[in-house]
Amino acid sequence: MDPSYEDYFRDRLEQLQAESIDLSSRLTRWSDPSPYDASVTSALQTPNLRDRLRPDAQLLLQLAFTELVARPISAVRGQDADIQPKAAELPPEAATKEHTGGQEAIPLPEAIRRDISTITFQAVDMRAGFDPVSAHDIVNATGRTWRRLRTAQWDLWD
Repeated sequence: MDPSYEDYFRDRLEQLQAESIDLSSRLTRWSDPSPYDASVTSALQTPNLRDRLRPDAQLLLQLAFTELVARPISAVRGQDADIQPKAAELPPEAATKEHTGGQEAIPLPEAIRRDISTITFQAVDMRAGFDPVSAHDIVNATGRTWRRLRTAQWDLWD
């Protein structure tokens, strides 16, 4: 990345994290902050992750997990819903690991935290040397970790 963009990405990320994202007045039904937005911001503030990500990578993760995971789930299933992957649709006796892709059912905030960590550390592993991870690295790592991502179980992006 051209270093001249770094300040923009850092400043934009801080702005998005500090205030609610309002895409336009036409989207007011969908633009309300999700109770899960803070989970995304919190996950990105974890020192061992934040220090390994360039600002463009942080912004990509912020936007992806806020706009493509947290807010759609909140808007469609309810702001106070305690969402769990797949098992949420099943009766309690059927909510086994076999029905949740071999993974335990966990609340959305924890799934977001784990997925951001999984993607970031995959990107770090793929990156040669100690250079910070770029947004491009995040895109590649997301593809490589797709089957392991907890939030993918909500069938939001397929």
